[in-house]
Amino acid sequence: MFAMFGVLRIRGNTDAIDPLNGSAENLVELPNRILRNNIEQFLLHASAVLTFSTFLDESNMNNIPLMVVLFILGRLFYAVGYSSAPMHRPFGFSMTFGPTFVTYIRCTYNVVSTLIF
Repeated sequence: MFAMFGVLRIRGNTDAIDPLNGSAENLVELPNRILRNNIEQFLLHASAVLTFSTFLDESNMNNIPLMVVLFILGRLFYAVGYSSAPMHRPFGFSMTFGPTFVTYIRCTYNVVSTLIF
């Protein structure tokens, strides 16, 4: 959401309000990159969490809100880091992608072990 409002804020307050004009598209290039990456990571994260939740029992469902909070914090760190300098984005990116990747590995293990046993 915050990335979408970042693009809207710049488009509404600058000459970039008219994307067909093209003269000020450079102003929204960085916010568009952040927004695009947030959407990509959200789709990966949401599918991982939804799949992972099917393998959890009730006592372990408290892991889901922790994963969501970690995702949101990672996206905030990514946006702030990328806005200051592109070299500052890896912390936020790894904070988001790491748990998502581990969740995919765990889900793959659960699916394979279910099929084998």
